Amino acid sequence: MTERPEPDFGANDLIAALEDTLTTHAGEDGMTFREICRASNISERLLRKLLQQLDERGRLRAGRGIRRAIDGTMRPIPVYRLNDASD
Repeated sequence: MTERPEPDFGANDLIAALEDTLTTHAGEDGMTFREICRASNISERLLRKLLQQLDERGRLRAGRGIRRAIDGTMRPIPVYRLNDASD
């Protein structure tokens, strides 16, 4: 059996990349979970863990944003954004 190579990045690198995605791509009201997945190319499973870590560090703010649903109506849905440094 071959050994799996060790990754050359750690959890802090992934969190930094996620913070960069939220800073770069978030609109005024934040980003949905799906938008973050697409923009960061991080799996849903890993993204949930990273968002929890950001929340535990006090860096994440959850709120509601308005997005178009599949039926064409505009609906409030959960969105995420980083807390400002002054918060």
